[in-house]
Amino acid sequence: MEFNIRKGIGLFLIICLFPILVWGQKNDYQKWNLKGKIKSIKESTFSVKEVNGEFEKDSVEFYYINEFNDFGNKIVDTKFGSNGKIDKNYIYKYDKENRRIEEGQYLGNGKLLRTIYYKYDKLGNLIEDFSLKADGKTDKTIKYLYDNQGNVKQDSSFNGEGKLLKIFAYKYDKIGNKLTTEKFNAGGILEKRISCKYDGNNNLIEELSEKAESKDLNKVLCQYEFDSKNNWIKKIITSEGKITLILEREIVYFN
Repeated sequence: MEFNIRKGIGLFLIICLFPILVWGQKNDYQKWNLKGKIKSIKESTFSVKEVNGEFEKDSVEFYYINEFNDFGNKIVDTKFGSNGKIDKNYIYKYDKENRRIEEGQYLGNGKLLRTIYYKYDKLGNLIEDFSLKADGKTDKTIKYLYDNQGNVKQDSSFNGEGKLLKIFAYKYDKIGNKLTTEKFNAGGILEKRISCKYDGNNNLIEELSEKAESKDLNKVLCQYEFDSKNNWIKKIITSEGKITLILEREIVYFN
């Protein structure tokens, strides 16, 4: 018996993508809660099957190879499909202060998909990013607001014509872990709330999502295995009492 992987992947993407929004002056090591000097990470996502009542990993759905520079920022992300072919490439550029100023997104055939540009205030906080399609037309703009601790408290997304699409609002604990995420539509109506819990090493262990209209709750649990640097090398994601995804990392450190 093999479980439908789509729901699990959707939940995983929520877990994976939201931390990326916490900018401020953090490098990618800090945003990803990584320890040590990491050169690259290969992160593979596996589907899950049940064999004799036990859950075990099945086939690779996709995998990423993330490459970092000496300052702890990503320089290249490459996404591979289950067939091992490149699906997308993400290439990053930085200024003299090691702030990301540009991100190029490319399809597997090398064709440019879009380019994202980043703007900062005098304190080094990201205040806006905007993306241009390959034809030069504006794709989307995101504007950021911060709390007194330098955490992103709100980001607002606009389409190419400048129309507000959605708003995310965030709350944090004392050390900057994101506790709640609230999604609002353009009219300011709450659509979804996500609450998170962490272990003593700031790894996400529980995510509870609730849709405002239906009040339906969905709980996602994460279990980990770690290497000698205390970076996770295996993550097991459980939803509704069933393992839905297994992620494994191969981490290469700078000498």
